[in-house]
Amino acid sequence: MTYAKSLTAALFLSLSAGTAVADTAGVHMGFGLWQADPDGSLYGYSMDELNYKKSDNNFFYAAIEHPIPLLPNIRLQYNELETKGSSTLITVPATSRTRLNHTDAVAYYELLDNWISFDLGLGLRRYDGASEVVLGGTQVNQDNSDAYLPTLYADANFDLPFTGLSVGGNFQGGSFDDTEFTEYSLRLSYMYDAIPDVGAELGYKRHNLSRLNGFDIDADFAGPYLSLKLSF
Repeated sequence: MTYAKSLTAALFLSLSAGTAVADTAGVHMGFGLWQADPDGSLYGYSMDELNYKKSDNNFFYAAIEHPIPLLPNIRLQYNELETKGSSTLITVPATSRTRLNHTDAVAYYELLDNWISFDLGLGLRRYDGASEVVLGGTQVNQDNSDAYLPTLYADANFDLPFTGLSVGGNFQGGSFDDTEFTEYSLRLSYMYDAIPDVGAELGYKRHNLSRLNGFDIDADFAGPYLSLKLSF
């Protein structure tokens, strides 16, 4: 799968959206916990065979928005994604561990900014990855990866009138060299109007990674998340 055409189209739309900017400057922040349930394969072993478990992973993001035409808004985010397993493969004890932490820098435009908001942009993702499988005390597979790839970013949000509630969704995806991923989330949010605005978000996120710069993984990580939010 390639994202070249999508990235080109997104860039054209973003650059043509100079008048779709925020009314005022603002900073939006959030931090939370994602419970990721792994499924798929690693080095030819299924994650069920390796007995990979659900794991709790922290994440954080910050977005800076402004009313300056043509200049994109900026979003930075960091997500942990670590899991491990312990099992027996044909009478041989096996342990395994995988780290797929990732950092994103995204430049985006607000194409809509009222009770319906829609953001579109381009970004760069870095994976800080490592994985190993140990059979009977002997390490049989081990890799480290430091991979960068361009990404497409889209986010939509719909305010529910007079409630403080909103529903929304987010998509990111990209591919480069031997790395390819897609990620989406759906959410229900509540914001309390104060100084600063404070709120919470409950959602579901799914992350698919089919390769990571040479180490053999084809996996989905999916599950609920909960975060706290601040807007200044």
